[in-house]
Amino acid sequence: GGGLGIDNPQQNSDYDYSFSKLVTEELSAAVLMQENTFSANREQLIEKKTIIRRTKNDIHQRKIDEIKSRMSAEEARNLTLLSEKGASSWLSCLPLQSLNFTLNRQEWYDAISARYNLPLVGQTLPQNCACGEENTIDHLISCKLGGFVCFRHNNVRDFIGHELDKVCVDTKIEPHL
Repeated sequence: GGGLGIDNPQQNSDYDYSFSKLVTEELSAAVLMQENTFSANREQLIEKKTIIRRTKNDIHQRKIDEIKSRMSAEEARNLTLLSEKGASSWLSCLPLQSLNFTLNRQEWYDAISARYNLPLVGQTLPQNCACGEENTIDHLISCKLGGFVCFRHNNVRDFIGHELDKVCVDTKIEPHL
């Protein structure tokens, strides 16, 4: 398949043909016997579909493992992170202003840069972080001293504080540490 998750039918035709034969063997036998009625065994059909799903997952996992074996450790880690469930959901959500699901141009470039481990566009970041490490996107996302960990924490803190303010009396937001 390609980057869009679309299978190449030429590469999968042998598997797909054998899977099709497996699922339709009862029907094929009924046609060859020229039976007037046909009633499929539902349990067997479910079992065959389960076998096919597992086999396809195994084939897919072998392809992924083969691709990862040709990558550096950092590239393989990035592929694993990008493949996690929900990792791309922000790309397809509606940009609703009321839910703060909008990104300005710089935020968009930053998000794409972080997603694909590219250098930040238009940013003048210091060469090194406050902790002394090199300022890479990977480091910025995980550094507790100069990275985005405090920023993410403060965003969650502020959001929860403001939401609690709507329903509770005398809500206080934790001070900066």
